[in-house]
Amino acid sequence: MGTPYGKPIIGYEEHIQQYTKEDALNFYQNWYVPNNAILVIAGDVNIESLKTEIQHHYGSLKPKPLSVRHRATEPKHRDTTAKIEIRDPKIAGAFFQRIYPAPNFRIAGIHQEAALTLLQDILGDGTYGKLTQALVENQKLAHFITAHYTGYYYDPYSFTISASPINSSDLSLLETSIEAEIRRIIFEGVTENELNTAKQQWEFESQYRRDSLHGMANYFGENISVGYTFESLEKWLTTIQAVTKEDIKIAAKNILNTGPTVTIYAHPVIQK
Repeated sequence: MGTPYGKPIIGYEEHIQQYTKEDALNFYQNWYVPNNAILVIAGDVNIESLKTEIQHHYGSLKPKPLSVRHRATEPKHRDTTAKIEIRDPKIAGAFFQRIYPAPNFRIAGIHQEAALTLLQDILGDGTYGKLTQALVENQKLAHFITAHYTGYYYDPYSFTISASPINSSDLSLLETSIEAEIRRIIFEGVTENELNTAKQQWEFESQYRRDSLHGMANYFGENISVGYTFESLEKWLTTIQAVTKEDIKIAAKNILNTGPTVTIYAHPVIQK
C-alpha cells in the first residue's frame, strides 16, 4: 500500500528509539498552528460572546506557513490475488479475512461511498446481514461475520470481510461459502426490504448522533478534517436514501468481483 495507512502512526520501533525532544517540539511548532486546526463548538451558545471567548483563548496564536506535504499515491494494483497464512500461539481462535481495495469518497464521490456503505451493512450487519443470516444463523459455519468499508478516509483504503469459524478446520469452507453469497448479490442483487432496512439503520444512527453534543461535534470535526464539506455531511442521510438496488449491485460488482484481493487465514497454535 502506497498511502500512509500501511505504516504505524508514530513510526516503527527503530524510528521511535531515535526520536529526540527537539524532534517532538519541532513537529508541534510546525503543525499545531491555527491554520492547520479545526475548532468545533456544540451547544446552546451566544455567537457574539463566543467570538469574544475564542479571541481571548486563541487570538494570540499566529498562523504560519505550513511545510509542503508530499502525500504518497497508491500504486496501480496488479490484477492478482494473494493468500497469507498465519500461525501464532497468541491468536485466540481461527480467523478468516478477505480484503478488497476500494475507493473512498474523494475518488468515487459521495453517492458511490453511500452505496458501498449500505453494501457493507447489507452484507455484514451482525443481526440482519446476508452473511450473518446465511452462514451464522442458517449454516452454523461461523461465530460471527462482519463487513467493513473505509470510504471516509482521506486516502482510498479497503472493503474487508472478516469471520471466525465455529470449526477451526473450516476456513476454506467458510471462504467458499462467503464467495457464494457475494456472487449471489452480484448476479441477483438485493431485495427492497434489505435495502430499506439498511437505510433505516442509518436514520437511527443519525438520530442517536444528534442526541449527544459530543457526538455531533466529533462527527463534523473528524469528517471536515479529511475533506468533507459541511453541506455534504448535512445531506448524508439524503444521499443514503437516494441509493437504489441497482447502485448496490453495481457497487458489489465493481469492488467484490474484480481486481486484486488479499485473503488471510489465521490459526492458533497449541503449544506443547
